[in-house]
Amino acid sequence: MLAPLVFAALLMAPFGGLKPEAHRLAAVMAAV
Repeated sequence: MLAPLVFAALLMAPFGGLKPEAHRLAAVMAAV
């Protein structure tokens, strides 16, 4: 169930310019 979230985070990362916010969001997704 984490796979789709991680995949989405990876897709959002490049578009977000690897901003701290994107990294934080990925961390939250991984935590959930």
